[in-house]
Amino acid sequence: MNPNGFHGHKGVAQLVLGHELIHYRDHAVWGVSYSQRRSESEVNAYRWEINNAHSFILAESHLQTHIRDATTNCRLHGGCR
Repeated sequence: MNPNGFHGHKGVAQLVLGHELIHYRDHAVWGVSYSQRRSESEVNAYRWEINNAHSFILAESHLQTHIRDATTNCRLHGGCR
């Protein structure tokens, strides 16, 4: 992870780390079936970002932009309708 992510739009790096930890959790739980469920893990991770963005991003304009982008990415993987 780029350490610059901890500066600028504060909170984005924490959301990226949380997103990746969701993948780690899913892989630990699903084991060998993880590769077949990658899109499901992406949906889980983006949903986590959407649900927790307000805890990490304080600036409303950045918050709404991040939620919009995460929702778009989630939809690309078949979720967050």
